[in-house]
Amino acid sequence: MKKWVVKKGIFLRIGFGSIFLLTNFMFLFWADLAGKVMGALETVREIKGSVLQLVYFLILSVGVHFFLILANRKIIAVFEREMIPVQERYIQQDLMKSGKSKKYSELELINRASDDLRTVITWSYQTKTEFILSIALLLGIFVYLSIFSVLLSVVVYAIMFVNLLIPVLYNKHMVADYSQVMQANDNWAKRLQEGIENYSGIKSLNAEDEYKKIYEKEILTFVDAVKIANRTAHTEMGLKSGMNQFSNYAGYIAAGLFAVSGQIGLATVARTILLIPLIQKILSLVLEKYGHRRNVIVSRQRLMEFTGKGVYGEKEPDSCDIQIRHLNFEYEDQKLFHDLNYEMKTGQKVLIKGENGAGKSTLIKLLTGFYEMQEGEIRIGGICNQDIREEWIVSNIFYLPQNNLFLPGTVEENLRLRGIQTALGGDAYLRKNIMELSEGQRKRVILEELYRTDKKILLLDEPENHLDGDVMNELITFLKNDKRTIIIVSHVGVFDSIADKIWRLEKCNDAI
Repeated sequence: MKKWVVKKGIFLRIGFGSIFLLTNFMFLFWADLAGKVMGALETVREIKGSVLQLVYFLILSVGVHFFLILANRKIIAVFEREMIPVQERYIQQDLMKSGKSKKYSELELINRASDDLRTVITWSYQTKTEFILSIALLLGIFVYLSIFSVLLSVVVYAIMFVNLLIPVLYNKHMVADYSQVMQANDNWAKRLQEGIENYSGIKSLNAEDEYKKIYEKEILTFVDAVKIANRTAHTEMGLKSGMNQFSNYAGYIAAGLFAVSGQIGLATVARTILLIPLIQKILSLVLEKYGHRRNVIVSRQRLMEFTGKGVYGEKEPDSCDIQIRHLNFEYEDQKLFHDLNYEMKTGQKVLIKGENGAGKSTLIKLLTGFYEMQEGEIRIGGICNQDIREEWIVSNIFYLPQNNLFLPGTVEENLRLRGIQTALGGDAYLRKNIMELSEGQRKRVILEELYRTDKKILLLDEPENHLDGDVMNELITFLKNDKRTIIIVSHVGVFDSIADKIWRLEKCNDAI
């Protein structure tokens, strides 16, 4: 990393941040003069003097703000040239060089996870603070309009400047993270070349300790790299939008709070008129940040699925009874469940059916804790699933996802990592690279695990995919004779005969 970039970044941030705050101090002078113009109508001479001073400070303030805009553009130009994360460029290069077009779904998943990380980090890192302070500022202004208190003026003014300082204070991480971002992106490029499938997600419910450690290390390393990159990208956005945004209405705040100088009448009218645009701006900001908060909820849900990290507690159930009570759930602005109510006893088999988009797979992921509950509850053995120990979930729930996830290596290595010491097939089969197998052959590897697991709850998401007739009959016979708690998601009728209950999901409707 070039040292001059760091020094230049620090100089630009401190220098222009100081100019930014100084400019807003100037707003206080002309706002106070505006109050004198409105309140001091005794003589024409005083009006003329106030107007001349007002014009002088107004011209000076506009000039400094114009300079600030140019300087701000310079800052952005430097950071856009030197510090924009290079993930997209690396991805495009890898696709062009190695022809990994078949990996599009994995790349798309990673890009979406990157966006989700940015959304979550933005909220916790800066936007949440802005949201809370904006609400406090809005309330303070309304109180100030009705109660003429010098103390309230000081409080509201202090809130304004704390809010004003947020972009400048948070951007100190920009330069500090620069070298880490570059290193993270270099490491990510190498990992992309080694095999993008390592980062397509982990499903820890199926993994033994050794398998979990390998996958978690890989995925967490990747997430940390993207987190650093996106935090830097966000601080750049904070510099770009925050300074412009707050400089726009800082003058309104200052003018509104200091225009009256204790005057009633015209000064009060002036204060109210000056505050109307400010209130509109802050209301708009609050609504915008509230919408951002809703996006954060969705992003957290997707990140839980992406990293295999759910919401867990410290309790252990003593049975496998499952109750779903008044469940409401939205995913990516789409309402999936409304007041959903189901239950099943230990040892029962339930078949979940429904049209595409009805939320069949989502319900499974809510059961496992991959998704965070919004309204309602899911209980296993009388305990809310988000209060259950993660170790109990891993040890007692077997989850078969729609997409088979494997580590690069042989069939034997993947089976061993999953805790399976023996398997059907000869040595030649076990030595095969699992990535070279067909989807049906990979499904057989998962079924080997299913047939040998001693976990108490089996969650199978469309297990019939990629299975031929003989293997399908073998699976049905196995499930029919199994006495454990089993939930099967399927849109076909092959499992109807073995199910004790059928839950039929419709979009935003309860079971039929």
